[in-house]
Amino acid sequence: MTKQNRDLLAQWLTAEAADAEERAEAALTALLEWLPEEGPAVAFTETVLAGVRQDARQARRVTWLLRVAAVVGIVLVGGSVLALPSLLLAAPASFSALIAGFAGGMKALASWLGHAVTVWQGAMSFFEKLALVLATPQTTVAMLIVASLGAAAFRLLYGLTIQDRRPLHVDSI
Repeated sequence: MTKQNRDLLAQWLTAEAADAEERAEAALTALLEWLPEEGPAVAFTETVLAGVRQDARQARRVTWLLRVAAVVGIVLVGGSVLALPSLLLAAPASFSALIAGFAGGMKALASWLGHAVTVWQGAMSFFEKLALVLATPQTTVAMLIVASLGAAAFRLLYGLTIQDRRPLHVDSI
């Protein structure tokens, strides 16, 4: 602290002790003008924003891969449903029960996929958010720590309750 700053501080403290509000306010204002500006450096802000952009790109890439995997699964199921009639015509009668079971399974799967597609948008929104969260290493580590603590707590509870299940031995008199 420089001599001028000490003088300003002394003026402010003296004015406060004397209950001279206007003098105290002026001295405090002059003292606060000597304080450095608060705020991060420009390089810090650019570094943080670059990291956020990289995390967002990585999350978009993971989300894109999840979408591709889901679309490939739906296309494979659809292709097998389209191939089913030709299989029914080409198969001998001895396989009719097997094919009927397969057809019933495909019908159930198609019905389930119909319901699954209706919630597709909600699921994709969830997976986008999950991918964004998992793209940041700090959040992933925090989630692993919480999961580890939960596992340790369940193990402790198991250890505490297993003692109650042991048979009680009482010596006869």
